[in-house]
Amino acid sequence: MKHCRRNYATLWIVLILPVLLGWPQSQWADGHSLFPEPDAPAISPALAVSVPAAMDGLERNALQLIDVRSLEEFQRFRIAGSIHMPLHTIRTKPFLKSKPIVLVNEGFSIRHLADACETLNRQGFQATILAGGLLAWQAGGGPLVGDPFAMDRMIIVPPHMLAREMGSRHLLIIDAGGSGENRGAIHGTSVHPIPLIDNPQNLERITALWVKNRTDPFFRILISGRNGNETDLIHRQLTAAGIRQVYLLKNGWQAYEQYLNDQRLATRAKEDRQVTIGPCTACAPQKEFERKQ
Repeated sequence: MKHCRRNYATLWIVLILPVLLGWPQSQWADGHSLFPEPDAPAISPALAVSVPAAMDGLERNALQLIDVRSLEEFQRFRIAGSIHMPLHTIRTKPFLKSKPIVLVNEGFSIRHLADACETLNRQGFQATILAGGLLAWQAGGGPLVGDPFAMDRMIIVPPHMLAREMGSRHLLIIDAGGSGENRGAIHGTSVHPIPLIDNPQNLERITALWVKNRTDPFFRILISGRNGNETDLIHRQLTAAGIRQVYLLKNGWQAYEQYLNDQRLATRAKEDRQVTIGPCTACAPQKEFERKQ
């Protein structure tokens, strides 16, 4: 009975404490909300540098491109003349204040770059973001060095990366199944159900959406099917149609929903995550021995 009362007391604390302190209901260990606010502020276009401007500045040695992806990703492919540096270490390099710096990644993960840019600028740096990232650089004719296969896969967005961008006003998601049944997994982000699988006439709508939003330097389109097979099919269809500056959700909605379920489970108490699926056969001999004693 005491154990039950203690469990109820713990449950009460877990439920009421976040409300009293104003914490989000679901958080990752790195501080990102599992479901970001749907009305996230728009990112200022002043933080963006276009691909042509970055190419010109790099050629004149008037700026420094800093690739903030992981070292492994940087070694696979990169912009010639760029340097690799983790985002959190830039502020410890005062020599980078001598000329403008342009932060570079694949082009999809924008929210944390915008936050870092604003912080760096308050600290005396001249920081901006390469609009569209490496994907836009490649689409604009900018040379990349490295593994061509890895370059082709940079449009693939893993579930955790999508979750961090949810709520962005600069992100449009297309449900390629066209039914809209996957909207339950989406929070605070514009979703268009457009059937694309074996439906090539609808590919023109993707181009139209790009044209409609071309004034936004941080605008991105992510497309997803139900699973990995559908995502691969969509990738082939987009490539055949010459549509390259869009992103695809890795392994589709099934993988994203599994990721969300895993994150929800991770926030639960350890005892709530443990499941007994049958008798412990390894423990049986020990229990029998103890009984005889």
